[in-house]
Amino acid sequence: MHYLKCSIFTTFAALTVAPLAGAEPVVVATPATGHADVAAQGDPSVDRAFLMPTAETQPAGSLSATDFDLAIVNLTYGITDRLQIGGTVLLAIPFSDASLYMGNVKWQALRAGRWRWSLSLGGATAGGGSHERGEPDVGQRFALTAGSALSYCLSADCHGMISVSTFGISAADDPANAALAYGVSLTQRIGSEVKIVVEAVSGGGVGGLVTRDGIATGGLRFFGRHLAADLGIGALFSEGRFETAFPLLAITGRI
Repeated sequence: MHYLKCSIFTTFAALTVAPLAGAEPVVVATPATGHADVAAQGDPSVDRAFLMPTAETQPAGSLSATDFDLAIVNLTYGITDRLQIGGTVLLAIPFSDASLYMGNVKWQALRAGRWRWSLSLGGATAGGGSHERGEPDVGQRFALTAGSALSYCLSADCHGMISVSTFGISAADDPANAALAYGVSLTQRIGSEVKIVVEAVSGGGVGGLVTRDGIATGGLRFFGRHLAADLGIGALFSEGRFETAFPLLAITGRI
């Protein structure tokens, strides 16, 4: 379960601020077909919940940067309104020389009515170990990643969404050594610049995908067109039993 938690955090690239003063008003009109959804234009974190992705993508020409728990940094660039590229870097962790570099491409393959569906492909390289736990250092290993998300917009502007998503990772030199995370999330605007975000995530290795291990998250997102902050709490479950709680903090800026 420790692997699952770490892989989710290091992959998604996945969190306190008050509501953002001076943020631009939220536009509620539905954009023309083929353009970015209103939510994508108004919420820099629209392409994810806390940990898992949604089917939304960043607007064309935008560059966003997200800091997760002061440990992970993610950069995303919108090539078109339905295609984005991203990169994730793991910053220094105390008592560890672990390293992680990831890159991916995400494409919103379907936009029909209020339905959105996206696919993502990428790669990652990781290495190092924890000195505190006495783990041996390991050389850099390369892995392939793939994911998909299906979202249904609860409103015409897509500021409210229910999403189901999956994310898989497999060692390039040992395809059988793979893991899959899957989850369901709800994001719902409860104020002009505030959303509630709740999520449930589980997963496991090949041959043991259905487990009683998982993570539940909940919290608030304060957002404006160029800045968003997610503040919440996560709960870790193992074999169906509560293990521990942890804070979630992510800050995203977009230009």
